[in-house]
Amino acid sequence: MPTPSYLSKFQKIRPKFEVPQEVLLEWLSRAHLQSRIYSQTRTTNVSDATPEETAKMRKFVFRFACDPKRISSRGIQTDDAYEKDYSKMQIYKISPETPSGLNMLARTKFFAQQCNQIFEEFYPVGMTAPEHIVHVTCTGYVSPSGPQILVGKRQWSHQTAITHAYHMGCYASLPAIRLAQGYTHDTKLVDIVHTEICSLHLDPNNHAPEQIVVQSLFADGFIKYSVTQIRPPEGFEILKVKEFIIPDSSAMMTWITGNSGMQMSLSKDVPMAVAKHLAVFLEDFQIEKENCVYAIHPGGPRIIDSIQDLLRIPESQIRHSRQVLFEYGNMSSATLPHIWQNILLDPQIKPGTQIISLAFGPGLTIFGGLLKKL
Repeated sequence: MPTPSYLSKFQKIRPKFEVPQEVLLEWLSRAHLQSRIYSQTRTTNVSDATPEETAKMRKFVFRFACDPKRISSRGIQTDDAYEKDYSKMQIYKISPETPSGLNMLARTKFFAQQCNQIFEEFYPVGMTAPEHIVHVTCTGYVSPSGPQILVGKRQWSHQTAITHAYHMGCYASLPAIRLAQGYTHDTKLVDIVHTEICSLHLDPNNHAPEQIVVQSLFADGFIKYSVTQIRPPEGFEILKVKEFIIPDSSAMMTWITGNSGMQMSLSKDVPMAVAKHLAVFLEDFQIEKENCVYAIHPGGPRIIDSIQDLLRIPESQIRHSRQVLFEYGNMSSATLPHIWQNILLDPQIKPGTQIISLAFGPGLTIFGGLLKKL
């Protein structure tokens, strides 16, 4: 019988700016219009665009974007959404020479700076050195990494091991847990830290409808939690983690590095492809239907809706997934841990309740986890 392992000690850091979705969509409309103007070799500012041009772009963006009724606000690390002058923006300095904003090098440097600050906040001066840190991200890579810089600065080299779990996409919390479970055979406690800055990878010069969908969904998020074999006073027991790659689906979702950031492609057929295989995927989870809640990574509202319809889940068992999407947006790999934290803090969800966790990403991959609230 394998030794049980547990999730505990959830701690989140919210991004610097919490921006209403309506404000972000208006900003997105202006950014796309300004980029289109410069791409057409015109030198006029977006403020000089005709009312017809402005109305047309706004209508286009709001047609394909996620409605503010489904996402109320999103957290971002830059203040670009509140800046009117593109020349003063941190990332989206849209100009005739840079219609997409700053290049990947500049965005990576920004990620490194912000990531280092987040690790400083999670591990303040005077804190006991962690035994092992698993760093999870799919939105920025730099060496030395944030945890490496932290460990060197705190002089924890003899106490702290580091593992990097990068570029797995929205489901990455589950394979990170699986990694951490392996390390707990030799270590009492393994920290998992997610640093996702999705707002770095918007391209206002790409006007494809699917990109408007993506750009209106994703947000920044930072969260830390721990895996241990020592039963904590509160948390979750990890019962199962598994995955399945849907055959012949590799083109449905991609995440690649481009000149002006990382670019995601997202097919409208993803919910249908997931629904086709999900029931079989869940067969060996031994779900207690009357004593469970679902933590579903909200790739978008349609993902939650389609899974709810397929599995006939009552709204009460899915509300935490909707709540996190509504309050924060899609924070990539950091999203599912935010849902777990909300479930953990909810007194209405009693000890012994099963948590069926589902997330999806490139592959097309279905990742699942079965937890039990302590």
